[in-house]
Amino acid sequence: MEILVLTEQDLRSCVSLTSDALDAVGQAFVQLSRGRATVPPIMMLPVAQRSGEVDVKSAYIEGMDSLAVKIASGFFENFKAGLPSSSGLMVLVSTETGFPLAVLLDNGYLTQVRTGAAGAIASRHLAPESVETAGVIGAGTQARYQMRGLKLVRDFKRLLIYSLYEEETDIYVREMAEELGVEIRRAASVEEVVRGASVVVTTTPSREPYLAAEWLHPGLHITAMGTDTEEKQELDPEVLVKA
Repeated sequence: MEILVLTEQDLRSCVSLTSDALDAVGQAFVQLSRGRATVPPIMMLPVAQRSGEVDVKSAYIEGMDSLAVKIASGFFENFKAGLPSSSGLMVLVSTETGFPLAVLLDNGYLTQVRTGAAGAIASRHLAPESVETAGVIGAGTQARYQMRGLKLVRDFKRLLIYSLYEEETDIYVREMAEELGVEIRRAASVEEVVRGASVVVTTTPSREPYLAAEWLHPGLHITAMGTDTEEKQELDPEVLVKA
């Protein structure tokens, strides 16, 4: 049986973070809420000595003729070697025969698009209608996709950013100010970002909470996308209590 192999370049030519992508990911959430999606637990393999992890993820939506199994990695010190933190691939499998149909060598690109879309969907439904200032914690790849997605649903004019890594932040400010067409200002702390923004997205792999409840203010929306496994925590538990 012939298996289609698509490279990252192939996939970039036909998939990007657009309103159509938001709608597609949104429909997946609808099917999940209706009980028509099966989502097994994530298998996470930590590589602690490299500040990394490899995750195996999948899901099946009833009635669809295929499903994907994804191997995704996050090695969070890769930037020191000039490499992106994320990579991965997907295998598309027929839900009629169980045979593999395609291998998507996306290097994590589809994950970045999907995660950016998911964050934007949360903001589309839950964030204030008018957002002048957004905030982001972290300056990596997903910090870019989250703000690209947010810009599709909220026309913010200013972005506050805080990251532990100065060089990475410099690159982010230079590239994203032009791409988004907004003013980007480096904040001196997470607190400054939270107090000064209407929407805040956290994009870090932190194992210790760093966003405190006393910084919250009425109308603030937070998308804590970095906390994607049980070992990670970006928000102090009191944030959820106060919310």
